[in-house]
Amino acid sequence: MAKRIDLVIVGPSAAIINGSLLRAYNVWRTVKRLSSVRVKYLPITYPIEVLLNLRSIIEGDIIIISGVSPWISSLILLIGKLFGKCILIDVHGSPYYEYVMSNRVELFRKMLLYLNEYISYKLSRNIIVASRGLVNILYTYFKVKPNNKKNIFILPNSVSYLFMDIMKLLKNTDRRRLWDFFIKSKLKVINDEVIVLIAPLPEVFIGNLMAYEELMRMVGDLRNTNIKIVITGIGRGIRYINSSIINAGYLPYIEYALLLLNSRAMILPYPDNAVCGGVRNKVLEAGYCSVPLISTKNGVLHLDAKEWVHYIPLEEIKLSDFLVNMDTRRVKAISENMRDLVFERYLPSMFSYNLLNILRMVLRMYRNRDRKL
Repeated sequence: MAKRIDLVIVGPSAAIINGSLLRAYNVWRTVKRLSSVRVKYLPITYPIEVLLNLRSIIEGDIIIISGVSPWISSLILLIGKLFGKCILIDVHGSPYYEYVMSNRVELFRKMLLYLNEYISYKLSRNIIVASRGLVNILYTYFKVKPNNKKNIFILPNSVSYLFMDIMKLLKNTDRRRLWDFFIKSKLKVINDEVIVLIAPLPEVFIGNLMAYEELMRMVGDLRNTNIKIVITGIGRGIRYINSSIINAGYLPYIEYALLLLNSRAMILPYPDNAVCGGVRNKVLEAGYCSVPLISTKNGVLHLDAKEWVHYIPLEEIKLSDFLVNMDTRRVKAISENMRDLVFERYLPSMFSYNLLNILRMVLRMYRNRDRKL
C-alpha cells in the first residue's frame, strides 16, 4: 500500500474573505479530495506564527505557500531548504510592482518590498503564478526565469469553490426575502426604484484604494439621480458618503453575493496604474452571475475580454446617462458573453485540473531527484 503524502498549505486567515484567501481556498479544496494525500491548512498572518507551526511545516512532504506575505514565504522556504522539503510558492501578485506603479511609496518602503520578494523568488525552486503577465513582471523586475533550477507554472485564477457553494445555497432559497432582510434593512436608502451598482474594493490592495479615489471623482455625474453605488470592503460599518455613494464596509460573503445578484451592474473604475497579478475575483464573480460589468481596461486586466463584447468600457460612457437610458437588450448580450467566457475558462474545475497537473510534474521531478541521490 502506497504511503499517503502529507501536504501542508500555508495561506491567509479566514477572518477576512478576499482574493488571496479565495485562491488559497481553491488550492485546499482541490487537494483535500485526493485519497492519497493528507492535507493540513495553516492560516499564517505573522512571521512568529511560522515558528509556532514549525512542527506541522517540517512534517509536511509537500508545502504549498499561497497568498501570504513574501516575508512569511521566505521564512518557510529557508526552513524547507534546511529540511529538504518540496515547496511550491503560489504567487498571486507582486506587491513591489503594484506599489511602484501606484507612485505612492517612499524609497525605504520600496526597498523593503523589493527585498521581500527578491529573497522569496531566489529561494524558490517551484513558482506558480496567476497570469502570464506575472511571469513577465518576475523577469523584468527580479530577473526570475525558468531554468534547470527553477520551474515557473501558470495557474490562472478562477471563480472560487466557496462562491459557487453560496450560489447553490441561494438558488434553493427565497433570494428576495433574504435581500429584504439582509441588505435593504441595512442600507435604508435602497428601495425598488433605486438603481444599485456594486463596487467591491477591499482596502487590503493598493489598486482598490486608487479605484475608490476615482469613484469619488465621479460623484458629480450622479447627482439628482436614483443611482446608488454601494462600496464593499473598506472599513467597518455603514457610512453614507453622500446622496449617491454608500460604503457598506466588509460584508459577510453571502451578503456580498446577495448584493451582487441584485445589482444593476458592477462598476470598477481602476486607473491605468492600478495593476494586479491575475484576473480579479470580483470580475469572475460578476461574469458568473451575468451581472453587467462597467469597467476601465485595467479593471479586467489579465482577462481576454473585449470592450462592448464582454464589458462596458467606463471611459466611453457618461455613467448616469448610460444607466438611466440603458439599452437592456445590448447590456444583457454583453453580460451573457462575459458569462460564457467565465464558464469556458474560469470555473474552479479548470483551476483544479491545472493545479493537479502541476503537482504531478513537481512530484515526478522530486522523485527523479531522489533516485539520483
